[in-house]
Amino acid sequence: MEHQMTPPSAPPYSSAVRVDAGESLLFVSGQLPVNPETGEIDTTDVAQQTTVAMRNALRVVDDNGSSAADVVKVGIFTTRLGQIAEINASYLGQLGDHRPARSLVEVSALPRQALVEIEMVARVRDSR
Repeated sequence: MEHQMTPPSAPPYSSAVRVDAGESLLFVSGQLPVNPETGEIDTTDVAQQTTVAMRNALRVVDDNGSSAADVVKVGIFTTRLGQIAEINASYLGQLGDHRPARSLVEVSALPRQALVEIEMVARVRDSR
């Protein structure tokens, strides 16, 4: 059977990320764009909600012995797929040059009328 070429990935993500056997993985549940100080969603702007949800997810990653550089997969759920450019800009602003594998899915609704929810999978490099 002839080997097929993998299509190139778009700039905001990698087509695949390999995790070596023996590494622990951290699965971060979907994080809403909730302000951790007030417990409220403070904005109706999809870009700002993406930034807050990413920060919330990355805080969970950090609290569990990993970092943004250890994130291997991101799942983004949004009710605003038509605003993908704004979502991507905010997303990239939180990851710098790191490009984990990613899925982005439009959904009909999210809890608390959020526009974005973000989940992650990260390597855990410490020995907890």
